[in-house]
Amino acid sequence: MLDIKSVLPSQISQLRQSPKAVRLIWTAVLSFLCFWNILAFYIVVFEPLQHVQTFAYRDESGLARVSDFVQFYSAGAMIVCGDRFRVYDPQVQMKYISQLIEPLTIDRAFYFQDVPFIFPVMAPLALLPLKFAYVLWCLLSVAFGSTCMAVFLKRWARWECRYIALFLLMVACSLPSMLVVRLG
Repeated sequence: MLDIKSVLPSQISQLRQSPKAVRLIWTAVLSFLCFWNILAFYIVVFEPLQHVQTFAYRDESGLARVSDFVQFYSAGAMIVCGDRFRVYDPQVQMKYISQLIEPLTIDRAFYFQDVPFIFPVMAPLALLPLKFAYVLWCLLSVAFGSTCMAVFLKRWARWECRYIALFLLMVACSLPSMLVVRLG
C-alpha cells in the first residue's frame, strides 16, 4: 500500500527544484487571483450601477444613507452650477445631494465640511455624467492607492516586484478593499 505521507514531501521538494513547475504554479495562482478580483470587483462595485439606488439607501431606521462619492460629486456640482459662494450652506448641500439620489429624499444634509480647495478640485468630476464619474473615480482610486502601496513597499520595505504584485492582488481581492472603493 502507498504511504501518502512519504510520497507527498518528496514530490513537493521535486516541484520546488523545478523552475518550470514553480513558474506554472505562480502563474496559476496569479491567474486565479486576477480572475477572482475582476469578478468580485464587478459584483461589488459595478453591478450595483444598474440599480436606481446605487449611491443611497434607507437603513432600518428609515434614514437615507449616502455614499461618500455623492458628497464629493455634489461638492464639484456646487462649483460648476454657480453656488460656489454658498458651499457651506446646509440647504444648498441638501439640494444638490437630493437631486443626485432621486427618488430617495433626505430630511437633513450630511454636512460636508471639507477644506475649501476640495470643492474646485472636484469640479471636473461634476462635468461628467454621475455613473461615468463614479466608474472613473473607482478606477483612479484603485490606481492611486495601488501605486502608493507599491512605491512604499519597493522603497521602504525593499520587496521584490513579484511580491508587491501578489500583495496588491491579495489586497484588491479582499472584501474590505472592494467595499471601500464601492463607498467612494
